[in-house]
Amino acid sequence: MSDEIEYSRIPTIMKRYSLESKFLVCTNLSRRYTSPTRPPMENLRDLGVLPHELDAFFMFSIMFHEDGNKNIYEHHGSMIRRIFQSIDNQSIKIIQQGHSDFGNNLMQTYLPPQLQIQENNLILISRYYYYFSFSNNIIDMPIEFFNRFGINFKDIIGCLQTLSILFTTDKKYNTCGFNKEAYSNIISFFNKKGFLKNFIVDRNDYIKNQKFTTKDDINNFMFCIKYIYQYPFILFDSKLYLPFPHALKQAFTESLLFRLMDNNSKLKTNFGKQVFENYLFDLFNNTSLYESVIKEQKISKNRLTSDVIIKNNGKIVFVEGKTTFPRAGIRVFDRKSEEFSFNLFSNSIIEIYNSIIAYCKKNQLDRNKCYGVLVNAIDDELSIRLKYEEFRKLHQELTDEDFSFITSHIKTIKLYEIEELCGLSNTPIDEVLSNWANEEQQTFDITIESKYIRGSQPLGLLKNLHNQISAISKGFIDELNKEGIITD
Repeated sequence: MSDEIEYSRIPTIMKRYSLESKFLVCTNLSRRYTSPTRPPMENLRDLGVLPHELDAFFMFSIMFHEDGNKNIYEHHGSMIRRIFQSIDNQSIKIIQQGHSDFGNNLMQTYLPPQLQIQENNLILISRYYYYFSFSNNIIDMPIEFFNRFGINFKDIIGCLQTLSILFTTDKKYNTCGFNKEAYSNIISFFNKKGFLKNFIVDRNDYIKNQKFTTKDDINNFMFCIKYIYQYPFILFDSKLYLPFPHALKQAFTESLLFRLMDNNSKLKTNFGKQVFENYLFDLFNNTSLYESVIKEQKISKNRLTSDVIIKNNGKIVFVEGKTTFPRAGIRVFDRKSEEFSFNLFSNSIIEIYNSIIAYCKKNQLDRNKCYGVLVNAIDDELSIRLKYEEFRKLHQELTDEDFSFITSHIKTIKLYEIEELCGLSNTPIDEVLSNWANEEQQTFDITIESKYIRGSQPLGLLKNLHNQISAISKGFIDELNKEGIITD
């Protein structure tokens, strides 16, 4: 008899097992992904389960109510292994059906959950601490945040770091293993304080809301946007579950921004213009690496430069930030969502290009000394090669020489990598871009080479934010000690 399980049979099989045992599988594996900084690479390599496979296992656990109460760990967990193997086999079939070649489809689906796990908590928390602490005469993010969630982001920081230390398997931070009593006391304390109220969802409500992205198709379970990364605590039969402690990182940072901006176009516009643009400026301006870092300038009556202009070593870098969030359909090969992203990319790149050309014309400069950088608040992970192919179709007015200049001199760089470059490195971005432009085989690379990110100690703005966050976390831990919730 074959040991293989048909993917379509997984819901029927999973119903036989208790929710507790299925969630225990999720938690035990998720703990390897959990860290107050970033999980050790060996945890990711040796786990034997990829993030999208674990996501799908969780989806099968929660979306179908149980009709049995067996322990899924029985028979040495043989059923668990067979289910994961079935998920893995099906994921390959789904990726092969995407709109591009296998490699591009793989990047579009595998990459987002993998990158989220690998990102350093401290960089993410610093970013969102900046966002949610920002205020000027146009926008007051602490007030906006409190009015929406009823708590301060400082308390979110404390919760995230405390639970990350409690759950991590990284002995650098936790040598005692998971302590159920400490967890129970901490959760009780957090609940009384109201810290978790924005992150708890009833199981039935979870199922109803998750169907928006699964579209009642189990083939979407692996790659669709998961509701648990907004609401990591599941309430069912008067019990509160945390099946994915690693989901706290995203739920307590990025998802809060999505939720804050939801159905509030004025706030989203102000956030992009005031908060995000200032964040990019402050990242570069606090490095002390550049001759000049200025905010956008008027080139002509109807044209502005990019959001940040950097001058250094005879080169000029135009940095443009965009806060249009990618659509959920991207992850499940929805063609309209992909085309929406292609168009956004094309519009952004031509905007940067036109700014460079206008600036060079006004100031009689050689455009080959100029570089452009597109930084998205949230990336869609679509293939950069495909994006430029679509861009070329949309802008046939460009000469081959113009297009060659654009692909070599205008790059899209992830915000996280900009943060690493500005906060963990002494390499100026003009050096990175100049070298990149001269390497034709790297034209469609999407990542800054690791050789440019040499440091581990925070610098500049990141150092300042890191110090503030360390003080917040320490105060939070001190309060828990004072209340007898935890002990040193």
